[in-house]
Amino acid sequence: MAYAIVCGGGILVGQLVGSSVVARRMLLPVLRSAIAVPLVVLYPVMMVWFGLGSPSKIAFASIYAFIPTMLTAMAGVAALNPALGETARAFGATRAQQILYISVPASLPSMVASLRLGGALVIVGVIVAQMLGAAEGLGFLITRYRTLLNSPGVYAGIVLVLLITGIHEILLRRLERTVAAYRQGD
Repeated sequence: MAYAIVCGGGILVGQLVGSSVVARRMLLPVLRSAIAVPLVVLYPVMMVWFGLGSPSKIAFASIYAFIPTMLTAMAGVAALNPALGETARAFGATRAQQILYISVPASLPSMVASLRLGGALVIVGVIVAQMLGAAEGLGFLITRYRTLLNSPGVYAGIVLVLLITGIHEILLRRLERTVAAYRQGD
């Protein structure tokens, strides 16, 4: 759930903010400052607001990964050649058409990078949230085994996290190859 919120919402907001010079100038300093805040300190607030169950983990992982994902998507749109938008406007394209037919296809590589970053941070966010306050999950097991001084259990948990992130990386590399083939017209 957090992955869908972060990657869908982060990329969408990044596309919208990145395509507006005014919005970029207003929000970029605030977002860069917000990324410096250690978000782990917010988890107790998430537990109070959303309880001990899954909603607090989803909220924390979403907040943990949203801004970096959005900034990556925003950077991809901001790096586009302004002549593309000017040409589209000259041919009568609306703002929505410019975003849909120019910004999105031209910034596909940054979107894949956003998916890669957002996915990795969501995994970290969920594991950290489970380590800080859960009664189940991989993060909980790692913390439990650490408390019991069960090193093999801790290492098994770490290997599982690496396996999850490795599978995520493999899937995104496949997506990246598909995007590259699409951009080359194959």
